[in-house]
Amino acid sequence: MREIYPILVTPLDLRFNNEEVIEMERRLTNHWVESPKISSPLQCTYGPDLYTPRDMSLDSGKLVVEEEREEGRVSKTVFYAYFSTAGGWPLIISLLFIYSIWQTFFLLGDLYLGFWTNTASSVTPKEFQDSAKGYLTVYALLAVGTAIMLVVRLVIVAGAGMKASRTLFEKLTYSLLHAPMQFFDMNPLGRILNRYTDDMSHIDNALPWSFSYFLSTFFSLLFAFGTTVVVIQHLSIFILPLIFTYYKVGAFYILPVREIERLTKTTRSPLMIHISESIEGAVVVRGFGLKQLHRFQRQHQSNVDLNNEVVLASKLVNQWFAFRMQFISAMILLVAGLSLVYLHNYLTPGLIGLVFNYGLQITSNLEGMVTVWSEIEVGMVSPERIAEYTNIQQEAPRHIPGAVSSQWPTAGSLTFDNVSFRYKPNDPLVLKDLNFHINAGEKIGIVGRTGAGKSSLTMALF
Repeated sequence: MREIYPILVTPLDLRFNNEEVIEMERRLTNHWVESPKISSPLQCTYGPDLYTPRDMSLDSGKLVVEEEREEGRVSKTVFYAYFSTAGGWPLIISLLFIYSIWQTFFLLGDLYLGFWTNTASSVTPKEFQDSAKGYLTVYALLAVGTAIMLVVRLVIVAGAGMKASRTLFEKLTYSLLHAPMQFFDMNPLGRILNRYTDDMSHIDNALPWSFSYFLSTFFSLLFAFGTTVVVIQHLSIFILPLIFTYYKVGAFYILPVREIERLTKTTRSPLMIHISESIEGAVVVRGFGLKQLHRFQRQHQSNVDLNNEVVLASKLVNQWFAFRMQFISAMILLVAGLSLVYLHNYLTPGLIGLVFNYGLQITSNLEGMVTVWSEIEVGMVSPERIAEYTNIQQEAPRHIPGAVSSQWPTAGSLTFDNVSFRYKPNDPLVLKDLNFHINAGEKIGIVGRTGAGKSSLTMALF
């Protein structure tokens, strides 16, 4: 007859089902932490186990800290640090000079083209045709000068951007390689990878060209507005209130869009962290059944929804800004057009066409400058976040001159005199008031339960 033996290992869904009850016995003292008592369908109960003593008055038991987020305007120190890594004041002065020369060539080409077309009304067709070669030569030289300045500024901006990106990457890597282990315990891998992926990608690809586009729109706006003011003179006073309105709307728009970008980055980190942890622990999650699997799915959906809420807010703010920019741009064109109609008896056709063309540029450049400045404010959040990790606490140097005598150790004895040890400043003590002496040549074994502090005792030596 076959003898039936009891099952020694029960399935996971039987041991940890949805109906399990976790109870914890309350102790009268706060100096010990007990493990939960799990009530199982089987006739066995796991009793409470005692762990390392902990001071319950401390609320710093949370290992992983929340990601910090700056508020308000990006600090001028961040701008200065970024430009210092890109080339400093020599770079800024050279860029301002090159952009001014580039826009001067561009303006002279437009003025010369207008002057050439105006000569058609004062000369015969044959004389106009005979002089075309000379006019075309001068205009071509101005166009070549404009193209050369354009290429030069693109090369300088690309080189400065690569230099800044390489320097920030090296500083970030050096800082993390010399960071204490406590930093990696408190900051998940996904949060660190977010600096290397999203933030560094923005610094590599977007930030240098945002500054380049801002300077180009600024100088284009400056020369276009200056030309318009010189031509329509006192009537340009009607454009000034509209430009002031542009400034106020742009300043109001930058405030929320900057904070939204910070929220976008901080809500993306938990999403990346959860995905990374789920992939690494997929076998463990599946091993605990559908209950834990559904919990991870709900957490992922919550992280996605939180990030999408911020993305939606960004889209709405951009639409709000675009509507107002288009309305103010139409008003500027209206003022410029009415001014040209009023002054048509005093202006040549070529000059009227030039001013109207520059009036169109004023509106597009104003909108572009406000937009790109908001992108710069948003983009500078990435160097700000990189700087946060380059300024973290560093490990002590590998070699400290004079820290240990060249004659040490003279004997193999070891003395612990009232030694206490904790892993973090606000954590509970894992070793407390240890006093013992080990003579030279003695072999000592450390015996204790899990969590008693055997490894911590060895780590305290270093």
